[in-house]
Amino acid sequence: SPLPCAALAEAAGRLQQGADALRALLQAEAWTEAVQAAEQLLADHDPEWPRFRGTTFGLEGTAALCIGRHALNASEPATLLPLCGAVTGAPEAMRARLDADLLVRCQVALAEASERLDDLQQALDAAEAAESMLGSVAQDDLVALVRLLSERLRRASQERERESEESAGEGGESARRAKRPEPADLYAVLGVPRNASA
Repeated sequence: SPLPCAALAEAAGRLQQGADALRALLQAEAWTEAVQAAEQLLADHDPEWPRFRGTTFGLEGTAALCIGRHALNASEPATLLPLCGAVTGAPEAMRARLDADLLVRCQVALAEASERLDDLQQALDAAEAAESMLGSVAQDDLVALVRLLSERLRRASQERERESEESAGEGGESARRAKRPEPADLYAVLGVPRNASA
């Protein structure tokens, strides 16, 4: 009947308007408003469209939550991981439809949240993924941010590896020392008679 088609067309129009408004807020870096708009977009359209969060619109909304909450420092790092991970871990065909700056910002948020949770490997992986996309990024400040982040995480990772190796080396030496038996008779060890003064 005509009603479902009309309702569908109306819902699609509202979805496009909401997505356009969200993109404008992200472009302006109006993070508080972008988070609110993303929450509204997901609340309004997730029930209406099958698998909405896996669509371009849904991923853009999730990305806005990831980036906005990270920029506002309004969430615990652990709560950012599933949001940012949903975007960075989306199928390649879907990620290709998203704005490159948006993807890079999600990788940065994932890297910094992982670093705060002391997961240096995941942080470094995310930073390197962001670095690999810099050819598609227009903003110089974002490029600089990613390069600084990657370098900082590489150094932290190398420092941790060095400390781990030193700790393992010290532990091994301690273990060897612990296994060495204490001499029962120091005179015998030195090869001198007990009454050496005589």
